[in-house]
Amino acid sequence: MSVIIQRYSQTPFDIDPLVQLFRDYQAFNAALGIPLDFQGFEAEVASLPGRYAVSQGGELYLALWQGQPVGCTAYYRFDATTVELKRLFVSASVTGQGIAAADRGSFGRRCQRGILSHDFGFGGAFNGRPNAVRANGLYRHP
Repeated sequence: MSVIIQRYSQTPFDIDPLVQLFRDYQAFNAALGIPLDFQGFEAEVASLPGRYAVSQGGELYLALWQGQPVGCTAYYRFDATTVELKRLFVSASVTGQGIAAADRGSFGRRCQRGILSHDFGFGGAFNGRPNAVRANGLYRHP
C-alpha cells in the first residue's frame, strides 16, 4: 500500500493528528537530548497552521499509511528563493516499512521534490543532524 500525502491547502484536514505527530517529533528530539524550546515550539504548535499557512507562504503535509497518520512535514518561506523545511518526521511505528526510505517514491523524497521543484521551481540543500543517519539520505539534492 502506498503513502498518501495530504496538503493542508488542498484538503484541509483535522489538525489534531498533525499536532500529535509534532509532539512525537518533539519527544524523538528530546530523547536525543535536543530540546525544541529555543525554536518556540510550544507557540508554533498552539498556533497551527500559523507560519505554515498558505497565506503566510507555507504549507503543512500529513502522510497517511493504511489510513493512519504516520508522518508530517511543513515549510515556510523566508523570501522569494528560500524556504525552510521543518518537522520532517515519520512515526517509529512504521519504521522499516519503506515509508521514509531515501528512494524516489518515499514520503521524505516526495515532499522534498514537491516542495522545492514543483511548488517553487528551484533546488535547494538540506541539512540534518549527524546522528540521524537514515534521514540524512533524504537531505541530498535529488
